[in-house]
Amino acid sequence: MADAKPTFRFDDAGTIPPPGWIGRAARALFGYGSLYWVYQIVSFGDVGALTNLSVIGFTLFALQLIPYTVNIGFGIKLSFWPRLLAALGIAAAAYLGWQSTGEVASSSLWNAIAILNIYVYGHLGISFVLAAIFATAGCEMRALPILIGRLAGRRARDHYCPGPIRAIDNWERKRFGQKP
Repeated sequence: MADAKPTFRFDDAGTIPPPGWIGRAARALFGYGSLYWVYQIVSFGDVGALTNLSVIGFTLFALQLIPYTVNIGFGIKLSFWPRLLAALGIAAAAYLGWQSTGEVASSSLWNAIAILNIYVYGHLGISFVLAAIFATAGCEMRALPILIGRLAGRRARDHYCPGPIRAIDNWERKRFGQKP
């Protein structure tokens, strides 16, 4: 793809056009879904949830997303390290639980998995909602830095979205004849 951008490349502020109403609605829906998952984990999660396929799937997806959440969200380039550290933390919690209770499925493992899910989906959810409200251009993970930049009187860098948001924004621009 000729216009593909490297995963962790930041562009000057104002480089990416803001989303239209469809892009903003998509961000709001993704934000709601992410925050609803956090609510589910906080309200109903316990050690028994470790065998739930939704918890397993969302946790694996959180491990996949954490480098993007950290690197793009904070504007740093730690590569795969956030994923490795999260996986090692979960493995250490499983080992600690096994050593103390004889069971891998323990409260320490649940706590590690809950913390990962709450952080990743909480950060994503808040970012998506702010991106919907403020029509943040590009990746939703830049919504917090852009908001902080606005409050501080400076412009934050843009980042093309490595996820589905970019495709939605591009489709909307083509469909309604807006400039890319």
